[in-house]
This record gives sequence, structure tokens and C-alpha cells, in this order.
Amino acid sequence: MFEIADRVGYKEYKYFVSVFKLYTGMTPKKYRVLNIKE
Repeated sequence: MFEIADRVGYKEYKYFVSVFKLYTGMTPKKYRVLNIKE
């Protein structure tokens, strides 16, 4: 996640997580778990 946050222009990982949660309603980890294809 740190690398993704950096790639999209967020230097602070925690800020990226808060913005991600604002738009999706969940943390990146929860989003990933719910969207893993079996």
C-alpha cells in the first residue's frame, strides 16, 4: 500500500488511507479482501 500511495501522489500513507476510506467507505485492506476473486 505504501508504494501505491506514493505512486498516486500521497507522501503520507495515513492520509491516503483516509481519502480512500472517504470515497469507498472502507479501508484499502477491507476493499482488497472483499474484492479478491477466487
